[in-house]
Amino acid sequence: PPELLIPMLKAKKVILVGDHRQLPPLFGEYERSYKEIIDNIEDTDENKEVKKMLTMENFDKFENMVTSSIFKDYFEEANENIKHSLLSQFRMHSDIMEVINRFYENRLKSGLLESGKNENEEKSHLLEIKRANNLSFINKDKHAYWIDSSVIKMKKSREEKIYESMTSTSTSIYNVLEVHIAVELVKKIATEYKKLNLGKQVSIGIISLYQLQVNRIRDMIKRARRKGFDFSAVNIDINTVDRFQGKEKEIVIVSLVRNPESGKSRSKHITAFERVNVAFSRAQNALFIIGAETLYKNLDVEMPYMDRKGNFKRKVYKDIIDYIHHNGSFYQSD
Repeated sequence: PPELLIPMLKAKKVILVGDHRQLPPLFGEYERSYKEIIDNIEDTDENKEVKKMLTMENFDKFENMVTSSIFKDYFEEANENIKHSLLSQFRMHSDIMEVINRFYENRLKSGLLESGKNENEEKSHLLEIKRANNLSFINKDKHAYWIDSSVIKMKKSREEKIYESMTSTSTSIYNVLEVHIAVELVKKIATEYKKLNLGKQVSIGIISLYQLQVNRIRDMIKRARRKGFDFSAVNIDINTVDRFQGKEKEIVIVSLVRNPESGKSRSKHITAFERVNVAFSRAQNALFIIGAETLYKNLDVEMPYMDRKGNFKRKVYKDIIDYIHHNGSFYQSD
């Protein structure tokens, strides 16, 4: 807000533009949200004082200051005569839009379809990839996918449940199965685009809600490069959700990570609707969500109304999973 004061004092008319359905303020010194800073402070001597300050107790004490959006407050309170919502989006295929429309009270519309353009041409990912048994997997007509990381099939039709993991040196978490799925998926996509020989690199974003998962995926991609795997057909950007705000990629892979053995999670990361919205809305042509169906389908996500005060709860992930199931693009990890 202080940065806005000078131009607002100089102006005859002020127009504020924003999206309070996306991430709360980030801290310039870290370029991270408050929660992400807490999650990722390394255990070193020089960070001891910082850790004392950046506690969840202090977070709760100053929560409104460090997480809320002044734009959101103004927009909710403003007179109907001076506010308006721009609800036609041109970034993504309508399949992906339907996934994130849960965060916009189903008000978003496809600008391409409204203007009479062929979105299947404009937002085509061109991919035709079969499964190992030669059955359908990724095809040109489907743009939003969910890959379930709850279990993996072993020999003799045995299934093994896979859970999230932690290390002794970090408060962040990772999911080893999702690391392998994400990297295998990128390999398949890179190989297919190499065959298509498009004459340009296709942009791929790999997004996770946890820094440790980002680090694990980066390491595995590096190892694959060192072993000679050819990623030349794609340009890969791997980072946390907070670092992806404002970006867009032709293909996006999201690793949700969480799947505790208890079967329940109180993590604010995965139920913070703004964070999930940003992760899912970076994709233009294809979105791949990797997550444990058994956990996510039961989660309640609390969201504020778009243009008035008050909140409501909704099983957003279940809605998304059901939609993707209906489209025939929900797959098991194997």
